[in-house]
Amino acid sequence: IDMPVSAPQSAASAASVAAVNAAMPATLNALKSDVAMASNSANGVVNLAHVAPTDGTDAADAINAILASAQNVYIPSGVSFTVAKPLISTVAGQTITGDGGAFVATAALANASLLSVRGNGTTINGVVFQNPTQTGVRSATGGNRNIGVYIEADYVTVNACKVDRFQNGIIVSAFGEFYGHIITSNIVSNVAGCGAGPADLTDTFGEDRGDGICTWGALATISNNIVYAMPGSDARIGIHVENLGSYHGYQYGSDRMATITSNLVTGPFRRAIVSEQCHNTTISDNTVADSTWWGITAARCNNTVISGNSVRFNRLSTDLSGAAWSPVYAGIMLYGGVSDCVVSNNTVEVSDGFGEGISIQGEENNSAQVAANVIGNPNGTNIVPITTANVNLLRGMILTGTGVPAGTQVLGISRDGKTLTLNNNVTTGSNITLNAFVRGRAQNIIISGNNVVCNANDATANRNGIFVKAVDGAVVKGNIVYQSKRYGINFFLAGDLICQSNVIKGVAGATYGIYVQYNPVGVSQILDNQIEAHSPCIGIINKANALYPTLIQGNVLKNAATSIDMFGSDYYSIKDNIEVGITPGWGDRGVL
Repeated sequence: IDMPVSAPQSAASAASVAAVNAAMPATLNALKSDVAMASNSANGVVNLAHVAPTDGTDAADAINAILASAQNVYIPSGVSFTVAKPLISTVAGQTITGDGGAFVATAALANASLLSVRGNGTTINGVVFQNPTQTGVRSATGGNRNIGVYIEADYVTVNACKVDRFQNGIIVSAFGEFYGHIITSNIVSNVAGCGAGPADLTDTFGEDRGDGICTWGALATISNNIVYAMPGSDARIGIHVENLGSYHGYQYGSDRMATITSNLVTGPFRRAIVSEQCHNTTISDNTVADSTWWGITAARCNNTVISGNSVRFNRLSTDLSGAAWSPVYAGIMLYGGVSDCVVSNNTVEVSDGFGEGISIQGEENNSAQVAANVIGNPNGTNIVPITTANVNLLRGMILTGTGVPAGTQVLGISRDGKTLTLNNNVTTGSNITLNAFVRGRAQNIIISGNNVVCNANDATANRNGIFVKAVDGAVVKGNIVYQSKRYGINFFLAGDLICQSNVIKGVAGATYGIYVQYNPVGVSQILDNQIEAHSPCIGIINKANALYPTLIQGNVLKNAATSIDMFGSDYYSIKDNIEVGITPGWGDRGVL
């Protein structure tokens, strides 16, 4: 330091000044450190660029030290942090805010997470997560995955982040019932699947990883995200919510309540959007394309709504991705024992793809799952205590056993998993065994107001615009099925069905506008539909049973070689139909 000289210095004062000058560099460094720390923690926010290296060396330890203590963390624009070990956020209520800066995974994270979130109430906003090496382990099942953001906490928000080139993008842990997440306005890009691709018929890999966004909990909101699979990849699911039987009694809302809305999902995912056993879910206003199995799926769900979505199912006829699993290809799929679900006001375009428009694949039989021994004495009540909690018991299961009325189902399971609420009263005392079955047949399904555009060049046998299989209580109403080549609307083993006010227009050579096969129970009602260029317009193959008649009334049948073919079925009523361009025609007739 240059000191101003106002008077001659003595030797002692000169020595004192020299000592001060010698000490100043250390003093200045300490001052600079204080200033830097103040800058790092300005307004209580720690700037990672001031405490972690940005020169390509591993920044994980420095970042983890901050994530373990700071309440607010900031990542400025123009910086990137190389990360060779998982980052772990543990502070409850922590906010991690990015302004364009990135966490960049190295190959050391090929089977690990870039960021794990373990603090309840954490918010991650505007952070970039990159995996430029695209490394990840290929596995048939089990093992660790390559993950961008891994959530192991409740009420976590991930907003406006970019997650690129991971096997799994934003994922909630499957090892606990973590709930209340908000995942919104993110771009999850180049999701790397590990399936064998479109030419393989036997490989079973790819069904345990390759998801863009996945929650294994409940009470989730997933909205306004863009999710796409890596071109040329064979990825699993774009957006996936699923209940975990292992934790179904953990808290209120377990197994249920998710909202998936206004997302865009594209690229070679096997399934774009899926809700699996997550009841009371709404899937609405999404746009999906390029799926190789199903566009939107509800599997074994109760009380789920699929509405207002735009589905482009443009699968190539040669695409056999995951064919070892024998999927039925469809734009919208309801799979297994779905119950009380609504599919409405969607557009499903299959005009340049190969698959069904809308398909319900109920199963013909229920499958045995678990036996539970009853304790206490539930005689005459629908509240049944069981000896030991069993993670395989799920809501919606069908129960049989001594004193258990037919059609008894599990309505609820207590938090400790030891008490079942049933829809019927058990009529015997203690020490009985309940046999629980996963419900196979679907029930109480409404398909209405959808617009399905089929592929006029798809001559695949048994191809359907809308397919309803193994459903009790199906209402198919007010849909438009256009340029169908095979079946317009096809019911197989469906009971108590109403098919009403649909418009079905086929192309030259189309078969079966509405087809009802082997109705096992209840009345089949075919009412007020308009069917054109399918021959026959209506076909019925039903068993001869006076208890289960068929009513065909008020339909407009046009431009076909055959209007109605009953294939020798008995017990029907045909009346008030209008036939145009069809000779010979059917008048009013009935066998009842």
